[in-house]
Amino acid sequence: IKPQFRYAGDFYHGLATVRTDSGYGFINRKGHFVIPPVYDFAEDFFDSTAIVILKDEKFLINRKGIKRSFSKNEYEALKKESFKTYE
Repeated sequence: IKPQFRYAGDFYHGLATVRTDSGYGFINRKGHFVIPPVYDFAEDFFDSTAIVILKDEKFLINRKGIKRSFSKNEYEALKKESFKTYE
């Protein structure tokens, strides 16, 4: 993948978080956008979902980019599980 991103993370579940001048999005291993760079911030995928921020609101998105709201408890549970992968 040629250098074209301000930030590029590691691949998780086949997708990597990237940042362009437009925002954060997700690419596949061929370097093609699967989820366009429209978010103000994005975390890596974990268990087929990722946390994204758009206009100061947090959402969960799936690998197709479909977003949904979530509760604080759901957020805390997801964060707790995702940190286990780094232990």
